[in-house]
Amino acid sequence: MVGLKDRATNTVLAAPVESANQATVMAMIDEPVDAGTEDYTDESVLQKKVDNHESVNHCRGEHVGRAVYTNGIDSFWALLKRGYIGTYHWMTPKHIHRYTNEFCGRYNTRTIDILDRIAAVFDELQGKRLTCEELIAWKLLHLLARILH
Repeated sequence: MVGLKDRATNTVLAAPVESANQATVMAMIDEPVDAGTEDYTDESVLQKKVDNHESVNHCRGEHVGRAVYTNGIDSFWALLKRGYIGTYHWMTPKHIHRYTNEFCGRYNTRTIDILDRIAAVFDELQGKRLTCEELIAWKLLHLLARILH
């Protein structure tokens, strides 16, 4: 998993990755991060090529120093881990991106009132329709795929 937190908007972007190497991380950072943005990480060396990069070394007891800290993204990982341990108990690699998106959404909307959040869900449902036939067909295909594998 790789995650980014924008301190200005207080939002998180996270995704599962095949390999947590420098090329993968740099590709993920390249699109959403503006040039010249200050980049703060833990002791990971994966972002050493990023301009304006500073890190905090948790292994040496550094947790907050100057403006360099990772508490925001750390709290996101804690939420995701609590969801894994306390709610889902198992997240398959096939669907891990869906769980990650769910927890990004939860984190990014955590300050919104529950009624406003419900209204936003209904707004997103406008114009979308899933018929009973489509649902049954999907369930049958899913069951058949499970039997064949």
